[in-house]
Amino acid sequence: MGDSPNDADDEMHHSVDWMRPSDRPIVKKIVEYGGDWVKAPTLALNLPYTRRHISNRCRELADHGLLEKHPDKAAYRPIEQSYKFLRDELNADELEDEED
Repeated sequence: MGDSPNDADDEMHHSVDWMRPSDRPIVKKIVEYGGDWVKAPTLALNLPYTRRHISNRCRELADHGLLEKHPDKAAYRPIEQSYKFLRDELNADELEDEED
């Protein structure tokens, strides 16, 4: 442990208390839909997580400014912060500050 190029990235994401290892794959899959609204059952078809887990994580990611939640439905789409997150352009402080 400690020599792979992703170690610093993993450490940063694990230093944010609310973040989980499944968050990056979830955001990445939502981005792959090209800005369309996506629901948890659709994501669960292509990810190794339950619909409930994905739904909970999407809600948390939206609460922290990494996804946009549809105003009337349990659907999500990417925003600029989603892309920055995947490009590792956000630091732990920025992710923590999004909660308010």
